[in-house]
Amino acid sequence: MIRFSDYITEINESIESDTYLKNSVNEAKAEVRKMIFESGTLFESNNDESLEFEFHLMEQKTKHMDLNTPLAKQAKFVAMLETKYVSDQWAQIALFNTLYEAAHIHETSTDVALVGAATKIMSDLKQINKTLVSLTKVIRDNSSDLDNMRAVTMLRKARASGEVNQIIDALAAVMAVIVGGTSADLSSKAG
Repeated sequence: MIRFSDYITEINESIESDTYLKNSVNEAKAEVRKMIFESGTLFESNNDESLEFEFHLMEQKTKHMDLNTPLAKQAKFVAMLETKYVSDQWAQIALFNTLYEAAHIHETSTDVALVGAATKIMSDLKQINKTLVSLTKVIRDNSSDLDNMRAVTMLRKARASGEVNQIIDALAAVMAVIVGGTSADLSSKAG
């Protein structure tokens, strides 16, 4: 059995040695600080504030995304979708965050497991052969607003931890819904 201190040391070394993990941990922590600064909470009980915050973050991330890869282009396209209904907006945010993270992992990570997960996302999206608008609707139809909010939170927590398996699990949960799963795929991981 591994000691907790050894486990933490292993994670910290992993973070320091990987550009994606280092940047992702810092970005996730900054997002949480911003949440707390703006409202004094993590919006866990206020769907409207959380939705507004996530849309603002999506706009900021898109504005500063300098990657020009297929996944990055897809993330940018999803961010530009005009969605009116709250369910569509939460689905849009969940899909955007998945694509955004996968794009950054694919381009900046040296971790074999993370790069493998990003490559699998790219492969799954090609096999699904649906438009990004259709994928947003699949997420909307197969999960609740709360599940999508939890999925985004789960991904942020995983990124803040820097723990590779948590990041992969968070990405896989959203992808499971995209490929025909249900909100149980999100809820079981977000719990």
